[in-house]
Amino acid sequence: MPTANPATCPLCGFDDCEQLSVEESPSKPETPAVAGKPISRAAAVDAAKALLADSEAPLICGLNCLESESQFAAWKLADRLRATVDTTLTNRNRAAIQTFQRYGKVTATYGEIRNRSDLLLLWDCDLEAQSPCLWTLINDRKIDRKIVFVGSSSSQAAKEADFVFDVSSSKERNGFISLCYLIRANLAGAAVDKDLADAAGLEASDADKLYEILTSCEYGSLFFKQHCAESEFDLETESLMLMVRELNSKTRFVGTKLRDDLNALGAETVLTLASGFPQATTLFREAPRHAGLSYSAESTLSNLGADVVLMFGDADLHNLSPQILRGLKQAKVIQFARRPADFADVFVPLKTLSRGGRVSGAVFRGDGAMLQSCSEESVSELVATLMTMAE
Repeated sequence: MPTANPATCPLCGFDDCEQLSVEESPSKPETPAVAGKPISRAAAVDAAKALLADSEAPLICGLNCLESESQFAAWKLADRLRATVDTTLTNRNRAAIQTFQRYGKVTATYGEIRNRSDLLLLWDCDLEAQSPCLWTLINDRKIDRKIVFVGSSSSQAAKEADFVFDVSSSKERNGFISLCYLIRANLAGAAVDKDLADAAGLEASDADKLYEILTSCEYGSLFFKQHCAESEFDLETESLMLMVRELNSKTRFVGTKLRDDLNALGAETVLTLASGFPQATTLFREAPRHAGLSYSAESTLSNLGADVVLMFGDADLHNLSPQILRGLKQAKVIQFARRPADFADVFVPLKTLSRGGRVSGAVFRGDGAMLQSCSEESVSELVATLMTMAE
């Protein structure tokens, strides 16, 4: 019989979450394999170690699927191998990092938002559906708190809001970007631009009403997610961050990006501490180097720049571009994960992080708070294995 256990939520905190649960079935675990043939775990690790020892351009990626202790061990292995190391396999949802580096961010922890914020601004995101536990934490009606939703009035999130501003979504996100410009223009003392209001799909009176709501609160909190597929520049995220910063000339306002990339924030923190760069770093010339996304896993694989790939987890294996798949197929792939990928040459079973799965070490919550799991499981086995491979 499957047994239901408390699960961890990668969006609200990775710790045991009462809102989510998983069913663990006593099915047979995956078997270590080399070239698709079953083999002992020790032999599979030895095969991986041999491939890495002979590699000339190794790539280590998927750190978002590891706890922070294992991320540090992966970094030490990359340092030993002079490898390129990256947080995730693809470049998706990275524009926010570029924006935060360029302009900074005004943010707060979930606890501070819960205890102090009297206004929640949901920017075309359904917080209740994406992270019900975080929604329960934030939406404490004991506080006199207003909820403003900007987006399609037909969405489920709009039904929970006190105020709804209907902005149609498009691939270019022009309506939402125009609304950001409109609010910022109002903050600068300019008159309402009818063209911007029309682009946002709002009447000028509605734009004035939204401005009044945002500036009359005592502590506002913006929640948003990256909609643009662009990996280096996202005009909407940039506009939102500038809008939040400028709103602080009138009141207290913070912004929080909703993330669904597991412990990528932890990986960015570990890489920044170790190398000075949050992602896409190469150690090929010994000293860490970073050049935007030039050394990202996706760019490296697309340019056929890796001969051996050490990959953790299987969270990013859906909808891979043909360029990434070509790079993976021409390289030797070592995978530590729950389930093997078709292109893995060496597979070692490992309980990497997964959505709704247990956590056995330290992870970073979406607001940047570090949490230590109280699980009895340990990441020491993976750390010891990586250190052995680095010898």
